[in-house]
Amino acid sequence: MTATVAQLAQRQIRLWEALKAEKQAAPFEAIRRPSITLSREAGIDSGELARSIAERLGYSVWEHQVLDFVASTVGVQRQLFESLETHKQNAVERWVEGALRGHLVDGTDYARALVHVLRTLGEQGGVIIVGRGAHLVLSPDATVRVRLVASLQWRAEHGRREGETLDDALRRVDREDRLRVEFVRNTLKGDPTDSARYDLVLNAERIPPAVQERIILEALHARF
Repeated sequence: MTATVAQLAQRQIRLWEALKAEKQAAPFEAIRRPSITLSREAGIDSGELARSIAERLGYSVWEHQVLDFVASTVGVQRQLFESLETHKQNAVERWVEGALRGHLVDGTDYARALVHVLRTLGEQGGVIIVGRGAHLVLSPDATVRVRLVASLQWRAEHGRREGETLDDALRRVDREDRLRVEFVRNTLKGDPTDSARYDLVLNAERIPPAVQERIILEALHARF
């Protein structure tokens, strides 16, 4: 059964509370929980990769569909935000306000809510966030930012829907690519195709999922 947004939030908050208790019990042991963002071109399925990495690390996965709902669910936003320590709450608020004043994000309520949720998740850590330009919002000092790419032909072939011709799949995937880029540019004022904004850019056409996972985990352990 798929967890509701509220259930996912509660699960995440319980995990954070357990980690806080662990830190208090062992104050001289630093417990570092960096986050991972997974960006991908249309037609690339990163769901299994995200879940597998999360299982290994004891992380939770926040997919873009969930973030859509979270960003418009005030109660869930408040739950997540209140789980932060006071200094982290202040840091999130300062970042969001600064981003809005500096025109780094769209001034709409949706954009504000989205970056607020992303920053809250990033401040606590221990999460894998799929899509929604999260790599532009989370701190690069506490995040491994990954992008999965492949040729349009490969993505269309692997992402074909039942009854869809290859030509139709090519057009659909190309359209989805353009819409994703447009969303991030309009909402977060960033370019999701800019490779310099990632720590890893992996070719899903050439590198199988098991190797992708190993590379991401090695990058995580090397940095943190």
